[in-house]
Amino acid sequence: MAWSTATLAKGCFGKVYRQQYKGTWAAVKKVPQHLIDRKDLERECEVYNKAEHPNIVKLLGNITLTDGKWIIPLEFIFGEDLETTIFQSAKSKIQLTPSTKVTIISGMCEGLMHLHLNDIVHQDLKPENIMVEHTTNRAVIIDLGLAKFFRHGLNSAIDMGNEAYSAPEVLRWRSQRNQRSDVWAMGKIIAELYARVRLHTPSVCPAKVKEVMQGQPYCDIVCKMVEPDPGKRAAMVSIIDEIRVTGRTVIESSTPPKNVQNLLKPPSREHAARPRPRSASPMKPRGNLINRNQLPEKRDNKGPDLLKWERTPRPEIKPLRGHMGLPKHPVTKPAENRNRQEAAGGTDITAQLMKLKLNHEAAKDLPSSLPQTGKVKVQRVERKNGKLETWEQTVVTQDGKIIKYDDVMISST
Repeated sequence: MAWSTATLAKGCFGKVYRQQYKGTWAAVKKVPQHLIDRKDLERECEVYNKAEHPNIVKLLGNITLTDGKWIIPLEFIFGEDLETTIFQSAKSKIQLTPSTKVTIISGMCEGLMHLHLNDIVHQDLKPENIMVEHTTNRAVIIDLGLAKFFRHGLNSAIDMGNEAYSAPEVLRWRSQRNQRSDVWAMGKIIAELYARVRLHTPSVCPAKVKEVMQGQPYCDIVCKMVEPDPGKRAAMVSIIDEIRVTGRTVIESSTPPKNVQNLLKPPSREHAARPRPRSASPMKPRGNLINRNQLPEKRDNKGPDLLKWERTPRPEIKPLRGHMGLPKHPVTKPAENRNRQEAAGGTDITAQLMKLKLNHEAAKDLPSSLPQTGKVKVQRVERKNGKLETWEQTVVTQDGKIIKYDDVMISST
């Protein structure tokens, strides 16, 4: 691993650097010697040593004086501050799912309760002083430089907290910061975590919390935490059980049932390596669909004898009474039936056919049997019904076209 030094933060008492410390990463706080009194430095070390908790930043070693600066080695959190998570979502690497919010809120409140149980007041709680670890979403309270011991109403440090997260009594009457003012600041942080907007400090009250949280989890708890009257405001010890129960409820409601979880889990190696009998067909896993040892059944596929086959007579269809039949479409008769008589009425239509034929020829170019220009008598003799029928027609042509023709004259002998 390549070790490099980078400035993490700047404050009124010095800077915080990321650098190597005893083979691991550390957030090293360097404070000029003239900016902090030896007594205050010893008090800060006492706070870190007494406040050891998974949700509070750890002091990694003894404080030393090097080149006129006090060197304070602190735990390095691989994550981001809550300020970035809430108000700078484009830069944040943390997705605020319901379970992630529970992890962050539970960690902040557990750490704050541990401080209060040890008579420690942080007095500078704000999103910038809470780190969130990227891999676990663990919330860690940092910057205990202004933290103080509060015993029997006596302070051990000066009041220099952030006004944006100061309780109403601190802003109005400049009263001392205590555990109740820490609770108010934590309540505002939780409300902003759900609302994803920065709340105006004077407007923060139970009614405002209900408006921005809109019945979200922890809404009732936060209302108790931001109570304007410090005497009616809840303490961390009195609400920590309710915070834990709410967190478990949110986790259970957002976690799928066990049977669904089992479906989502990948198969174990032992289960995947277990031999399984393979089915011959996916449609019928109990056996083959085809018995290859069984002979096929004999089937009679013979059709009827062609010599004995007869067409089934088609039934005669009679038109219904009272309904007129559709007009018949004219059908051209075959060549061999053109000179025969029509069945209906017994009328001889040979003359009509010849006339149609001549009309057809007149529409075309002049046949080779007719002259280009002249008058020709066309005759034809045909035996029909034992008699000879003779028909003749006079045709006039001009410039290769039939321009006139007489009616057909028919005689029989």
